[in-house]
Amino acid sequence: MIMISSMLKGNRIESMNTKKREMYHEICRRVKHILEKEPGITLTEATFRVVNSPAPEFYLTPKSARAMIYRLRA
Repeated sequence: MIMISSMLKGNRIESMNTKKREMYHEICRRVKHILEKEPGITLTEATFRVVNSPAPEFYLTPKSARAMIYRLRA
């Protein structure tokens, strides 16, 4: 939630891989939509709703997925 709060304040995120950056931009976009639609809702609740809803795409890179599978098998 710290990252989303920072992005809502206008701060840029650049120090992460492309897929992760895309994921955070999508989360931020959806959180903004909820905050505009429901003015009384907190940032925490809006972020919780977004993170617990289906993602529009798969954000893991093949390399990250392989690393996770490798760790699970070890």
